[in-house]
Amino acid sequence: MNYVNQFLNFISDGLLLPAVTLEILLLFSALWAGGLFARDLWQRLRGAGAVGEFIQLAPLDQDWATAIRKLPVSRFREVVQSLLDTSHDRRLAMYRLNLFENECQKELDRARMLTRLGPILGLMGTLIPKGHALGQLALGDVSAMTQNLQVAFANTVVGLFIGAVGFVIQQGRQRWYKQELDALDYLYDLLFEEKR
Repeated sequence: MNYVNQFLNFISDGLLLPAVTLEILLLFSALWAGGLFARDLWQRLRGAGAVGEFIQLAPLDQDWATAIRKLPVSRFREVVQSLLDTSHDRRLAMYRLNLFENECQKELDRARMLTRLGPILGLMGTLIPKGHALGQLALGDVSAMTQNLQVAFANTVVGLFIGAVGFVIQQGRQRWYKQELDALDYLYDLLFEEKR
């Protein structure tokens, strides 16, 4: 049994450096993703209601080019233009819609990864140093124990921060993409009903 414990301790110690390294990389990734999210949020706040207005005017405004120019520059605007350019081919238009949906799903998957991996790596970075701290407590080395506990709690905080950033991004983008995909589905139906 002693050999099993030693083996597990060896594995656990070996996982500390990779876990902390990945956590630091995820932290930079979360900060980058948070910056992009803040930029997108600012653009959406400036053009608040643009998607809804476009969809309300779409059946009335046959001058699609003018209606599109009212939309803020975004991927959504590019897809709308693409749908109009391919309005002669239903299958190609559906393919473009599916591509946009896949891009949205990739963005959401990145946010989900932050939400899940951040706390997992933070927990790994917490428990491994706590094991060392308990061993040092048994030896009476309080200063080393304190240092390990500081490392453990820092990993917890960073992991939870990464998860929180990922969660906020995921919730925000999910709402945006749902609105945009609903609008594109409506536009698709509208375009191809007109062709009948």
